[in-house]
Amino acid sequence: MNKLNKKRISQIIKKLESNFGSFSNKKVGILGLACKQGTDDVRESPAIKVIEILKKKKAKITAYDPLAIENAKRVLSDVAFAKNSYEVAKDADCLLVLADWPEFGKLDYGKIKKLMKVILFLIVEIF
Repeated sequence: MNKLNKKRISQIIKKLESNFGSFSNKKVGILGLACKQGTDDVRESPAIKVIEILKKKKAKITAYDPLAIENAKRVLSDVAFAKNSYEVAKDADCLLVLADWPEFGKLDYGKIKKLMKVILFLIVEIF
C-alpha cells in the first residue's frame, strides 16, 4: 500500500473519531471493498485496512461491493455483507464510500439519508 493511501486511512479514522468519539456499537456502512473499480481483488485494498481498524475499535461493519464480496469474506471476519448499497445504509450511523464504482455515484442519497439511523457523518473518499 502506498504512502498516500496510508495517510488517507489515517485521515478517515481521525475524522470519524472526531465525530463519533467511541466506535463501540456504532454501525458503519462500507461501500467498496476492492482495491479499485472493475475488479474483485481485495489484496492491498485500503477499504480492508479501514475495516480492520474500525473492528478493533468495536464498530459493527456492514459492507457491499459489486464484485469483491466473496474475496472479502475470505479475509474478513465479523463483517455483515449486504446485497446492495441501500442495505448497507439501513440503520447505519455512518456511511463510507471507499471505492470509485460508477454505481456509487448514481445512488439516491436522499433515500440513503432516510435509511440511515443517524447521519453523524457522511464521508466520501476515493482511493
